[in-house]
Amino acid sequence: MLISARNMWAIYGVSRKTGAIRWQLGGKESDFTFGPNARFYWQHHARFRPGHRISMFDDGCCNQPDGTPEQQSHGLILNLDFHTHRATVERTYYHDPALFAASQGNTQALSGGNQFIGWGQESYYSEYAEAGNTGSTPSRNLLYDARMPGSDISYRAFRQAWVGTPYYPPKAAVRTRDGHRVVYASWNGSTRTRAWQVLAGPDPRSLSVVVRHAPRAGFETAVTTRGRGPYFQVKALDASGKVLRTSAVVRANAH
Repeated sequence: MLISARNMWAIYGVSRKTGAIRWQLGGKESDFTFGPNARFYWQHHARFRPGHRISMFDDGCCNQPDGTPEQQSHGLILNLDFHTHRATVERTYYHDPALFAASQGNTQALSGGNQFIGWGQESYYSEYAEAGNTGSTPSRNLLYDARMPGSDISYRAFRQAWVGTPYYPPKAAVRTRDGHRVVYASWNGSTRTRAWQVLAGPDPRSLSVVVRHAPRAGFETAVTTRGRGPYFQVKALDASGKVLRTSAVVRANAH
């Protein structure tokens, strides 16, 4: 496993079985020498990559928030040659204009090969095409760049598919309009709900489907039905029509 010691400017390869330090990269008495642009300072988020590589966010800055930076912050991927004990740059990812993050930050490998950089104490996050640079100039393969509002920062920023599945069930409400029952269905936070199924019946234990598939329409979906109820229930459906969760039974008003 990797242990990153920010204040030591060093990363340690540690045996998971014994806890012994197998090698040290950077800091005093490093086991590796460094090629051009391969040195790092105040780093965060060291991670193994395939093929004797590691990645990190090289803060390059600072012993204090207003301290003098050692170098410009950037995403960094290194090749480690365990025969020659030399670390060389595979890719670098710099921001334009230059950023100097006094703390935090990360470099995330995306499934398609791109790299996602969280700039820590600086308020940015960016995505770069896989190629990157091998030097210390701003990366020209920036795909997008965003800045959080005001003084907001993020310790680390990640891009990934997010699925919201609330721990609570969907909600249902019923009103009568122009002689028809209108059922309102919502499930705040669900990202997989694509449609609603509506059930109705004369008592809470005798419900049957009155609307089989009503496409979700925003936060709350209004579904008009000829079902008289007065008891109603909704079921959240995913894209394949599978029931995700069922609401409690509600009673329509008397009007």
